[in-house]
Amino acid sequence: MSEIEEQAKNLGWEPLETFRGDPDKHIAAETFLERAETNMPMMASNNKRLQSELLNLRRSVDEFKEFSTAAKDREVKAAYEQARSEAIEEQKAAIREQDTEAFGRAKDKEIAAETQVQEHQQKSAEDAQSKEQAAIYQEFLGENPWFSENATLYTAAQQNATFLQNQKPHLQGREFLDEMVRLTKDQNPSLFEEETAPRTEDGGRQIAGGPRRRAKAHSYANLPAEAKAKCDGWVKEGLLTQEVYLESYDWDDE
Repeated sequence: MSEIEEQAKNLGWEPLETFRGDPDKHIAAETFLERAETNMPMMASNNKRLQSELLNLRRSVDEFKEFSTAAKDREVKAAYEQARSEAIEEQKAAIREQDTEAFGRAKDKEIAAETQVQEHQQKSAEDAQSKEQAAIYQEFLGENPWFSENATLYTAAQQNATFLQNQKPHLQGREFLDEMVRLTKDQNPSLFEEETAPRTEDGGRQIAGGPRRRAKAHSYANLPAEAKAKCDGWVKEGLLTQEVYLESYDWDDE
């Protein structure tokens, strides 16, 4: 594979023999790089602007939600207290009149009011959890600008996310995101060097020592039979690549 094809492949290009689309629509590596050079900066710029607009919109929505949630909490609490008070008075009246049916209806009314409050509290807790997850994601984006700016790293991160969802479903929230970042960095050390390297005067990156090579001790050939079968199945389903599986496999257990 030529140097130009290697550069194009790092950006998502595939040679004709592994191209999954219509062969007539396959383009040469040189053409792919030319289009990428033209389109990717514009896409990154637009993505950055949309991210900023979305963040501002979410802040406005969150402020309104806080206001409306507090008002709804007061409304639900007042309605519950009134319904419960009425139900208790009806129960007292039923006891005085020894009307068991009326007492049952009043008791049902009290239970219904309590159920409504519990459902509201559960929904409030779920909303609070969603807000916390959104805050975690915004913090993650702030710490990892490459996720929205570098198409190659974004694709690798998405593949790792799919892998983790299948193999490590216990990971949630920030722990999940941190593991996704770790895998992506381990698989793309040279690209991360470019992302974190200081800028030169002409806007380029200063990369010391050149790209690092990945260790190849943990290869597909060294996987146990059961792990190979699992890897082959997930690759066939398009959930991840063999490289992602090998990078994430727990070799310490062998």
